[in-house]
Amino acid sequence: MTGVSITLLLTLLHGYYDGPFFLAWTFDPFVTTGLLAASTVYWWAWRKVRESGGAQPPNWWAWAYAGGIISLTFSLLGPLESYNEQLFSLHMTQHLVIMQISAPLLLLGRPVQLILRALPRRKTKTAVGFMYGKSNVRYAIIAITGPIAVFMLFNVNLGLWHLPNFYEAALENTWIHHLQHVLFAGFSVLYWWVIIDPVPRHHKLPEGWAIGSIFLSMMIGSGIGAILTLAGTVLYPFYGEVANPWGWSALLDQQIGGLIMWVGSFLLYAGVGIYLAAQFLQRDEANADKAVASSASSESQAPASS
Repeated sequence: MTGVSITLLLTLLHGYYDGPFFLAWTFDPFVTTGLLAASTVYWWAWRKVRESGGAQPPNWWAWAYAGGIISLTFSLLGPLESYNEQLFSLHMTQHLVIMQISAPLLLLGRPVQLILRALPRRKTKTAVGFMYGKSNVRYAIIAITGPIAVFMLFNVNLGLWHLPNFYEAALENTWIHHLQHVLFAGFSVLYWWVIIDPVPRHHKLPEGWAIGSIFLSMMIGSGIGAILTLAGTVLYPFYGEVANPWGWSALLDQQIGGLIMWVGSFLLYAGVGIYLAAQFLQRDEANADKAVASSASSESQAPASS
């Protein structure tokens, strides 16, 4: 235990540990502060709502949010971050986790809904009025949460950052790398927000729109992964100039990273799309049953009324 503690301490102090994969953690004050703030605010809101005596949020909300925080921590401070300048494949895995695992898990925890319920009613009305009253803020929110806008922001951002010049700029400059992760996380939250449970509810995408958006995003993400996998040359020279800790060539590392993005994106999007399609069909079937029952009830009452 002492040896592990010393190892972890050295990792936090120096930001890199050249040893066992799962002990390769870094310390970044910017990221750490953000994760602690997000966790603290959610915990405060959860406790306030639970103690209010009103409708209780289900426990799985908290578990989903915790999963989002844990996956973000692992991707931004753990091995995926420590090795992303040496292994392209782990860098691709990091982006996949941020965009397609952490963001939807955080939103499944309904943090906005909990915070609005935890605030005093007067402050909640003020906040909602500021965001959705007759103001430029309201129009801006409507503009960036429209179905086409969130789709374009999410996917254009993804494509731009995989252009060699943009990608290598992020590898060579810490602040550009931070910007890349902020944009990935921010646009991912917007993208999944309108699919999962936005505030207000009328911003939520209908299932048909959501399934279409997910299908097209799956094609774009898998397409980028296919290009990386099938390219016959190294597209990012940065990785050809650093030692690969696992002994892979830069081209093999790129192909593995492309496969992770190609297959990983496909599986994650397909899973969500199938779930939404099943929900849509189930709801459509329930509505049809109600219509049949209502029609049968009307027919049975018709002779009695005459």
